[in-house]
Amino acid sequence: NDKLDDYPNDATRAYNVYYPNKTDWGTLAFEDLWPGMGDYDFNDLVLDYHFKSVLNASNKLVEFYTKYSVRAVGASLKNGFGFELGGDPSNVQSVTGTHYTSNYVHNNANGTEQGQSNTVVILFDNAFSMIGNSGSAFVNTKENVPYVQPDTNTLHVLYKNPVNVKTTGTAPYNPFLIVNGDRGKEVHLAGQKPTDLADPSFFGTMADATNPATGKYYQTASNLPWALDLPVSFAYPVETVDILNAYNYFADWAQSGGIQYPDWYKDKPGYRVSANIYTPPAK
Repeated sequence: NDKLDDYPNDATRAYNVYYPNKTDWGTLAFEDLWPGMGDYDFNDLVLDYHFKSVLNASNKLVEFYTKYSVRAVGASLKNGFGFELGGDPSNVQSVTGTHYTSNYVHNNANGTEQGQSNTVVILFDNAFSMIGNSGSAFVNTKENVPYVQPDTNTLHVLYKNPVNVKTTGTAPYNPFLIVNGDRGKEVHLAGQKPTDLADPSFFGTMADATNPATGKYYQTASNLPWALDLPVSFAYPVETVDILNAYNYFADWAQSGGIQYPDWYKDKPGYRVSANIYTPPAK
């Protein structure tokens, strides 16, 4: 029925699906010194995102748009970012909205990364190129350093043939950090598998307790992660402050496998140490 159709004049498209929802943005936050713990402040890359997926009348994915904004770079390393979706990369018609300044990302003609059995899209290869200069190597993580207003970019992925979302997975898919131009050094969300180009020799070294046999990836022995995905715009710690000292129930959440305090990131009484959380200047 045209009244229920987001695209009443287009037989190939039927409706939009948004993540986290139509108006709000989510956040991905990374600690880039994996497999070591680093300062564990989760502000080495803070990236806000919003997905709009377009499906057809058979509930298959036709295309999707990802708005993304690098909100903070609390790092000296030049890190890249991408994500992996299930499905044959040759079924992608085009990828637009990526940004590269280095030469370590090698793509197919359609914009997907070469050498991958699944569809992998690298959005950018150097986070510093995605946000303005603060006069410091640390952007928007130190309150005594000038604030940089983040830019918003849009990625567009169009498929040749509509694909089942059971094949692709759902937003935000399998996002990952590429550490300092080392294409083999990927940092994923806890429990997410690396891509085909990741170097497995990092697993099980330093603090990492990855065990593919049990499905454990990118976690310490006590289940602490190196990457976070939150369905809100995350209030991240200030530079060099361990997230355990900024969010009182983060450890309970992580070590319980997400069972305890699943709302650890919310601004509830007793949840946060406000002095240890970065606050941007008022607009």
